Amino acid sequence: MSLLMMTNSNLSPQKYLNFFLGLILFCSTVACDNPSSQDIILVDLNTEKLINYSDIFDDLKIVQLDNEVLVGDCDDLLITDNRIIVLDGRISNSVHFFDSNGNLLKSIAAQDGPEVFTSPSTISLINKNTEVLVTDGMSFNCYVYDLSGNFVRQVQTNGSVKGCFFATS
Repeated sequence: MSLLMMTNSNLSPQKYLNFFLGLILFCSTVACDNPSSQDIILVDLNTEKLINYSDIFDDLKIVQLDNEVLVGDCDDLLITDNRIIVLDGRISNSVHFFDSNGNLLKSIAAQDGPEVFTSPSTISLINKNTEVLVTDGMSFNCYVYDLSGNFVRQVQTNGSVKGCFFATS
């Protein structure tokens, strides 16, 4: 599986719409830096236009992820200088830790236990991007791992704020 794939067969119309809405948001943010800019850009979302990545990004790196692990869905993604962390909360119910070259370091599959989540819902970088916080949508607890996937600690909640987690770094 490549970290970045864009083919017509893999993208639904909703994903195209999300991509273009994100692109419009990005462009409008950049345009707001110039206070004298009064131009309005109209985008027809009913027509397809081929956009090259080089038109958007100065630098692009495509990383082939280790095929030792099957990533069913990419529900959340974290990228640091030397790690790629993928949450697959729907298919494999796991969090996968890769190095920057796509080599698998560790996979943590959901299970019952003191060091493992039961239903991962989000991942976030915390503590100055040195740890990964995994929120558990079933137990409403949080699990903290280092960037190699080693368990650090569990943060128990009372479950009164179901599904809403806030992380600060």
